[in-house]
Amino acid sequence: MKKAFPLICLCLFLTFVFSACTRASEPVPEHVRVIEEHLIAFSEKYSNPGGVSMAVSYNERLVYSGAIGFADSDQKIKLTDEHRMRIASLSKPVTAIAIMKLVEENRLSLDDYVFGEGGIFNNEYGTPIRSNRADTDVTVRHLLEHSSGGWGNTPNDPVFIHNTLSGSDLMTRVLQNFTILHEPGTFYNYSNFGYFVLGRIIEKITDMPYEDYVREHILAPIGIYGMRIGSDGPVPDEPEYIPSQWENPYSSIPAHMDSYGGWVANPLEFLRLLVHVDAFPHVPDLLEYETIRTMTAPSSVSDFYALGWSVNQRDNWWHTGALSGVSTIMVRASNGFNWVIMTNFRPVDTLRRQFVSDMDRLFWDVLGIVSGWPTGTEF
Repeated sequence: MKKAFPLICLCLFLTFVFSACTRASEPVPEHVRVIEEHLIAFSEKYSNPGGVSMAVSYNERLVYSGAIGFADSDQKIKLTDEHRMRIASLSKPVTAIAIMKLVEENRLSLDDYVFGEGGIFNNEYGTPIRSNRADTDVTVRHLLEHSSGGWGNTPNDPVFIHNTLSGSDLMTRVLQNFTILHEPGTFYNYSNFGYFVLGRIIEKITDMPYEDYVREHILAPIGIYGMRIGSDGPVPDEPEYIPSQWENPYSSIPAHMDSYGGWVANPLEFLRLLVHVDAFPHVPDLLEYETIRTMTAPSSVSDFYALGWSVNQRDNWWHTGALSGVSTIMVRASNGFNWVIMTNFRPVDTLRRQFVSDMDRLFWDVLGIVSGWPTGTEF
């Protein structure tokens, strides 16, 4: 037996070596190769000193998750798909899902008035002004579809002008000093402040902090535990956010941006959320089918925006996000694919529109090349 022991060890060693060599010689699956070629080409086109991470599902099963580039380029720390990033305006669909959950539970109506006598906040913060007179016609639906009539995403966006204020101070300041220019429900005007108000509605209805409600009632039930509202400075599980053109990524205060731009997640976490609200049949959704269809139907003021989601006539839903040092996109496509792309880099102003367009097109181009997709895995 003693003589046989070294022989057994030798056999085990050779088996291990053969197995390792076999694995090393296995070709990279076509879809992985094509995706990563596109990620590299996209990153190199913009001389991205950071990295890009991505996760993809097909028929609600994971078919790709990976990253290229750096979480910290100075220290040569590789970016991984486990690094969490600020997701910027991808936070808006998160808030929309939470609102629709409350609607589904009959704790809220899309047509509830928000301000003024009988509104959700009554006169707690005063009332919004329009042409020097009070206007109390803003509803929950108007906030979700960006048709409140004011508070738009312009150089005078109130949430950025008053980014040191939070809670009641910001609500009062904006309602009393920023004029509503259009009759609510008649004009699309993308509004970060509108989604800030939606966060406060969630707090009012649930008597819970916005982040706590979303984590406990939206994320935890589907197995997402790491998503959170971001911190002001560097955090170990986040990459560095690379500044460009005099921008300081750490001048943003995620806690003040919670419901319109404050969440932090990795691509796998956000993809898991997508899979649970995509109305596909394989994985149970967080919301009822009809609720999801209401949430993703084009509004009366925009053919391309629903309630927290960009949409089109092909039944594709998506949203983009951008902050200093961050660009993100998520897509639910009608062909059964969902995907999320995040990068810890945003180029200078003159390149940003094309950058977003290229990020949007990246996986559509992959779909035009890959000849077949694996069954994938549950996640």
